[in-house]
Amino acid sequence: MKILAVDDDPIILELLGQFVEIIGAHELTTAPSALHAVDMLGDPNLGPIDCFMLDIQMPGMDGIELAQHIRNSARHADTPILMLTAMSDKRYIDAAFAAGATDYVTKPFEIAELKSRIGLVEGMVKERQQRTKKIFAAKTIADPPIWSCSSRSRSTTWTM
Repeated sequence: MKILAVDDDPIILELLGQFVEIIGAHELTTAPSALHAVDMLGDPNLGPIDCFMLDIQMPGMDGIELAQHIRNSARHADTPILMLTAMSDKRYIDAAFAAGATDYVTKPFEIAELKSRIGLVEGMVKERQQRTKKIFAAKTIADPPIWSCSSRSRSTTWTM
């Protein structure tokens, strides 16, 4: 699972890097600000992101605005967003969920709790991938191949 973590605190990004390394099977990409993350998301070489981890309080653009930006993107409209923040006031939590957050973990976070939340997100990602495979399989069955014929000189060629 590819995770993009966005936080203006380099210590948190380092901790998340160590955490992802310990639990394994995930790839962590980091951004030091929401504006940097927006630039990264515009890069076609970045590839698909399976999960976002966003801090709320950041200079320039906060994590709630970034969550809204992510939700407005067709590419990541359904991608899980996990808010990792010290902001535990109810209005921040409500604003994060209204912007499209999937889950919310307060700092300082417990490793066991974060591992559990990542596990839930991973389950969501796998379920979404299964749905996508079924949709494409059904589309392939529903759309029979189109044959075309071209006759040149004395031979006929059929192609799909």
